[in-house]
Amino acid sequence: MTLSGLNIVGVAADELAELLLQHFGHSHNFEPRKMLFRNANGEACLSISYNKKWEISSVKIEEGLPPDGIEQLNEDIDCQLRRSDGEYIFREFLFYTVGVNCAFRHRDIFQFFPVPEDAAKPETILGLQPFVLEVAVPASPNVFTSANRGRRKAESIARLLSVLLNFTVSKLPKNTTHRWIYNEPGSIPPVSYRQVGYTCFDPKWESVKFSDIGPFAPAQVLEVDTYYAVYGIRGGEQLTLPANIENQLDKFFHLSVEDRARFERACYWYVHAFEVRAISKSASYIALVSAIECMLEGPIKETPCAACGKMPTDGPTKQFRDFVEKQVPGAGEIKSLKQDLYGLRSRLAHGSRLLAADDGGWYDPRNNDEDEKHRQLSRLVQYALVNWLSMSATGER
Repeated sequence: MTLSGLNIVGVAADELAELLLQHFGHSHNFEPRKMLFRNANGEACLSISYNKKWEISSVKIEEGLPPDGIEQLNEDIDCQLRRSDGEYIFREFLFYTVGVNCAFRHRDIFQFFPVPEDAAKPETILGLQPFVLEVAVPASPNVFTSANRGRRKAESIARLLSVLLNFTVSKLPKNTTHRWIYNEPGSIPPVSYRQVGYTCFDPKWESVKFSDIGPFAPAQVLEVDTYYAVYGIRGGEQLTLPANIENQLDKFFHLSVEDRARFERACYWYVHAFEVRAISKSASYIALVSAIECMLEGPIKETPCAACGKMPTDGPTKQFRDFVEKQVPGAGEIKSLKQDLYGLRSRLAHGSRLLAADDGGWYDPRNNDEDEKHRQLSRLVQYALVNWLSMSATGER
């Protein structure tokens, strides 16, 4: 597609916006769904309008753009966004609930392995255990573009692993974040306000090829039924994988654009439920149900009853229940529970109540019941997503 001479065929809208910002130096939204780019002198050079889906709908050349401006932009777009300059290996430090003393690689897409021996690790059995994730993306002459591609792919894979593995994968905050922390016993003052972060020195790392994982043992593989039946943490436990992990990953990377987008949204809300739980169990609960709602086909198109004017179904509650019953073997046995789970979510989302942990005391009589519902819901959501993906190439989902 060419708009006002700007060739944007095969170019991602976000990468184009980043390139234009670097090229001109300034941008702002001065109308709904419209970006204006200005040069260092403040002159308007180019404006881009987007439709309701945030797809580029029009490009307008402004007075500040020099005569050869479009030609130069097309050269930059072709060189930095469309051509591939080999591979760029993006590295991210992530954290798992149990230790990671093994390595795993999925084709030429990504791999993970332990941090170096001298890297910082928790001094306790339970704690966020660091490991390294490396992903491969098309390299651009613009290092910022390469790194941004890698960051986005790493986030997607980390969320996917959170759904497919027994425990969730954690990451550091995207932005610079500070927290109050306790200092060593006897220190004055006893607390400090410090930046959250993790890194380690690895002189062998190169951004042009995957690291050698030969020295590490491959991850232990367990039969699928055994793997997902395990619940809780045992002392000294290490990361393991379900036997169908390769097949599940292949299915994910071969999903249609639409299916992959909604499955990634579901993974996002599933992970978010665990990230926010320490702050708000109510928000965590809502996020878990949102993960399932991402996978629903859309509103049921039915007409009201001619006699009473009511809809013949109970709407979102039925959709939620039907999806879980279809994806989770044996889910029909807990039909009333699933309806109760969704009903609680509705009351939370619409502001009529909070979970006791967010609104009451430590010994509120509702705590045990609500904690159990949260555990049941988190398991149901994971099983439903895992099974949906396993059926994605069979037509049975």
